[in-house]
Amino acid sequence: MPRAGSAYAVPPHGGDPLAEPADPPVPFHRRLARLVPEAVVGSAAVAVLGYGLDGATPWRDELVTLVVADRPVGDIRALARTQDLVHLGYYLLVHPLLGTAHGIIALRWLSVAAVALTAVVLVRIGRRLAGPAVGLAAGAAFVAAPTASRYAQEARSFSLVAALVALSTLQLLRASDATVRRRPATLQWAGYAALVVLTGLGNVLGLLAVLGHAGYVLTMPARRRGAVRRRWLRAGFAAALPLAPFLLASSRQTQQVAWLQRPGTEQLLGMATLVWSPAWAAVAAVVVAVVAVGVRGTRGARSTLALGLGWGLLPPLVLWAVAQRQPLYHEHYLFPDAAGLALAVGSLAGLRPPATAGGRSRVALAAALVVVPVGVLAVAGLPVQRAHRAPTGHGEDVPGVAAVIDARGRAGDAVVYLPYWLRLIAMAYPLPPGVDEVALGKGPLETATITGDVVAPDVALQRLAGRCRVWVVTQTWSFSGYGPTDEALVTLVRSRYEQVGKDAKQAFDVYLFRLREPRCATS
Repeated sequence: MPRAGSAYAVPPHGGDPLAEPADPPVPFHRRLARLVPEAVVGSAAVAVLGYGLDGATPWRDELVTLVVADRPVGDIRALARTQDLVHLGYYLLVHPLLGTAHGIIALRWLSVAAVALTAVVLVRIGRRLAGPAVGLAAGAAFVAAPTASRYAQEARSFSLVAALVALSTLQLLRASDATVRRRPATLQWAGYAALVVLTGLGNVLGLLAVLGHAGYVLTMPARRRGAVRRRWLRAGFAAALPLAPFLLASSRQTQQVAWLQRPGTEQLLGMATLVWSPAWAAVAAVVVAVVAVGVRGTRGARSTLALGLGWGLLPPLVLWAVAQRQPLYHEHYLFPDAAGLALAVGSLAGLRPPATAGGRSRVALAAALVVVPVGVLAVAGLPVQRAHRAPTGHGEDVPGVAAVIDARGRAGDAVVYLPYWLRLIAMAYPLPPGVDEVALGKGPLETATITGDVVAPDVALQRLAGRCRVWVVTQTWSFSGYGPTDEALVTLVRSRYEQVGKDAKQAFDVYLFRLREPRCATS
């Protein structure tokens, strides 16, 4: 019989005699002190990510958010039946926010909060695996990343998906830990499954992060690994059941990504900029972390590095491979995985100090391993941080396009958008009185689409006939369209009109053409 107090004593109320004893209660003041790393990173995140929030003008994807989320809920749902189902959850979430504080800045603040939450969750993940220094380093590295500011200052769903991915990863660690300790973990695994479902509803490609989760589960230490695997597979199956109809319906709307091309090797290498720009900083940081932690890292630091690499690298690699057959590869979809690489870099703070180092030396070394890598990366990324907050920081000058036509357009002018869906610009920035779109058919609400439908080629040509002046708005790289109406208009403009003006705006060109007839010579 085991003696009382033995490690193998039977608990007084039954239970597993091999279970670890419950953690002793922690005083309240100590619990508050433990939150210092999270408080520091969260405060820094709000300050950094919120700075210059109104600097960059909205780009097309943000315009989609504004024009769709501002519709009645019934119209948003009607749209999702044929288009943009993948963003339905986001539109419904921000719809009431637009109703109370209309404008792009209100939506961007929601993204700031989501990315700040992601950084705080990274702290929790890092400290759970390897201690407070690693958690602080991982969260701070993510906040310092220019790409975090880029997506925190955008009114789209990717920041919210990043937060959900981080939360699901933390919940996986909690559920796995409870299973290893032989504690009741049913609710923990149910919470993990629920977060995976929410991630998929936020954006189906956010589910790629589950690849990183699979890597963690398959490579975890042998103790109770089989039990964790079984529980993880059950949770995954439980999440797949409610997600299946949504995934199937989303797979039928691939026309929305028809513009994507098969990615080459340069796009694969370019994923290094998912965390920091320039790319050399990202590559150097990850390589240093792999080498240093592999040689001198604690066990927890190595676990952190492995989880971060799986989370940050497996989704881009798999998506790139899939995109060779079905083009889906774009950096937007991979932003939630940037936190994984930040976690890998944060593992540097888990290097073992020399055996002869005293207490103060150990503290100083831990501080240096947090401050130095994050400081170097933050300084390297400053030019990109400034660029993201410039008026064209999102890569487009949509207001500039509208301003050209607004300043120089005349009553009777026609406007052609090539391709047609660029008419989003006119939806967000209305055309001057008397300036008409010639390709617009029924409106967006009538057709339950984002931009409305396009008229037949003969109708568009009839509307354009006799117009002395026509404005043509194109993407910089393409004076063409995606459909027969676009192409018919291109043919007519090139054959009967002469170019008399061109304004280059970032990502767009605005052409002015004049009809080759004497009566239009002075137009």
